[in-house]
Order: sequence, then C-alpha cells, then structure tokens
Amino acid sequence: MASATVTIIGNTYPVREGLRALGGRWNANAKGWDVPTANAAAARSLVTPAKPVARKSRCPNPSDCGDPTCNGGCGY
Repeated sequence: MASATVTIIGNTYPVREGLRALGGRWNANAKGWDVPTANAAAARSLVTPAKPVARKSRCPNPSDCGDPTCNGGCGY
C-alpha cells in the first residue's frame, strides 16, 4: 500500500535538498515534489509560492486550469 502524498509546487529548486530530507520525490509530470502528507506543512514552509504568470486571454476551462481561485480570467 502506497502512502499518501501531497504535490508541492513553486520555487522549489533552492530548497530541493530540504524537500528530499522530508521524504519528497521529484514528480516530473507535475513539475513539483511529492511529499508524504505527514510532512506537507513543513515542506510548504520551505517553498516560496510561484508567481502568477500574466496572461492576456480568458481561461478556456476554469474548472480544470489548476488555479483553485480561477474565475475564468486567468488566461491559462
């Protein structure tokens, strides 16, 4: 049985060794670190959130763009 993980994204490169020490593994598909749920809070505290990318168009699919605050205007 696999343990539950949380994917951590953002500016992870500078803290990759810390994420590894917390049991994290790089997930190339998600472009983030899969960290055991028990260590998720500690992992999040290491990472600077990714800056939003300015986009000029409307989001074609707000429910599936990956931004939980998307209201259709993110342009993803």
